[in-house]
Amino acid sequence: MKAIGHFFKTIDDFLNVCVDYLDGRVRTGKFVGDIAYIIKNTTRSIYYLMRRLFAPVIRSKPTLILLKFLNTFWQTLLKIPLFETLVSMLTVLIKIIVICYSEIFIVFAFTFTTSIILLNFFQTSIATFIITLIPVLLLDIFFVAALFYCIDRRVSGDHISIWHSFPVVFRHFITFGFPVITLSAIVLELLIIFSITSLFISYVFDLFQTPWSGSFLYWFIVIFIGSLLFVGIFFISIIMNQTFYAVLLDHIPFQQALNRGRRHVLDNITYYLFFYILLYLSCAIFIWKAVLSYLYLGLTIGLYSTIALSSFLGYLLRRKFPFDSLAYDVNLNINQKTYLFCLVLIFFGFINYLLVAVLLVKEYQPLLAFVQQQQNNIFATEDLKQFTNDGYGYTIDYPQRWSVYQWNKQSVTFYNNYTGTLTGGTWMTISVTQYKGSIFKKLYNANPGVLMNNSPSKDITTKVSNLVIQDYDAVNYTYIKSGYPYAQYETHYLIHKDTNVVDIAFLSLANDVSGYNSDLFQKIINSFRFDK
Repeated sequence: MKAIGHFFKTIDDFLNVCVDYLDGRVRTGKFVGDIAYIIKNTTRSIYYLMRRLFAPVIRSKPTLILLKFLNTFWQTLLKIPLFETLVSMLTVLIKIIVICYSEIFIVFAFTFTTSIILLNFFQTSIATFIITLIPVLLLDIFFVAALFYCIDRRVSGDHISIWHSFPVVFRHFITFGFPVITLSAIVLELLIIFSITSLFISYVFDLFQTPWSGSFLYWFIVIFIGSLLFVGIFFISIIMNQTFYAVLLDHIPFQQALNRGRRHVLDNITYYLFFYILLYLSCAIFIWKAVLSYLYLGLTIGLYSTIALSSFLGYLLRRKFPFDSLAYDVNLNINQKTYLFCLVLIFFGFINYLLVAVLLVKEYQPLLAFVQQQQNNIFATEDLKQFTNDGYGYTIDYPQRWSVYQWNKQSVTFYNNYTGTLTGGTWMTISVTQYKGSIFKKLYNANPGVLMNNSPSKDITTKVSNLVIQDYDAVNYTYIKSGYPYAQYETHYLIHKDTNVVDIAFLSLANDVSGYNSDLFQKIINSFRFDK
């Protein structure tokens, strides 16, 4: 009986301790300190244990020689200016991420979300995209400016949150937004100048009745002019990046900040060229791979990553090579003409934006079709993978990036979504049915053209042509199924073999898959073969 009483007393004492801990530590928030204390003691115990276990190894002569060699090698690497600068900037970057991770996440959550929203507008309503682009970009500039203002203050030792940075930055939004708006106008105008110049040169070739598309001279001139414009955009973007930070963090006028940024870049041109070229080359490879896999979504993510990384790189270079205001501002001549010239550039940039917007609205669908066709032409040139159905004895090739879903022996689906949107997916479904009761005979004997036009549902079936695939009769037809909010476009290839009909169907929403993917689909159909 004493043992039982002692057992219940122990349970009662344990419950009382839990209740006391809940009231005294959990509800008051003091349990956080307890957790920190446990982590600290655990870490210390593990450290001493590992030190005791590995002390003989660390103190051994071979280990000491190796550590000495590694230290000497590291110190030798640090004597290389570019490497030392890279290590220094990575150290600052890690420090920024540690002390400002929550602020970075808040700004990332907003700016990345707005980028995806703009992408959705671009794919669904080009007019909405054009209307919302400028306000969203201005809002993103505000958030990014608040982030770097907060980071600069936090790294300098001030305790300030992103929420305190918002009102400070808002009061000077026009001032620090001016360099970014100017840069955007310059980039847009240079791209338009390049397009007009290329078009004019092609007209000159046509005037002299010379085919320009295959002319070496034409492409040499166009590539040369494009390279000059690209170099100009490259240097202007770097200078404007430093101008932005000078206006935002040093609180100086735009003209003075522009002069500082220009001279700072020229004085450290080796570092700027090395790190920015390295960054842009890496981002170019990433964007190329992302566009091939996800098209518009990949392009959006690639551009977002490039802009974010280049902004952080500019800030890190600014901290690595701080401004010497006394050296930079001696005999500084602030020219008001520079400011007025930038205002003119912004004005013409806005006019050009409106003209480009009108052009996009008018040529939106042909442009999308052209981009989609070019991407699928690239897919058509790549090596394909093989899929074999042992039950019905056929093999077909399909793009490497497509996913395969084998539902059963009679049906398999291949799928890929280039754009990452609901309407961007393309399906290829292969199904096997009995010849008896199928529509093969009716389609094969019909004349090419519209066969069925169901007025109530507006569904349309159109025969394209009869085919022969591996000595078997086949027929190609299209089917458009109306629906809300998207219509379904289908391109079918029916192959009659013995008592079965193989239906190879390409499907998509809101896009004519036959027109956008003709080269790719033809390559897939040509690869179809029966193994037995």
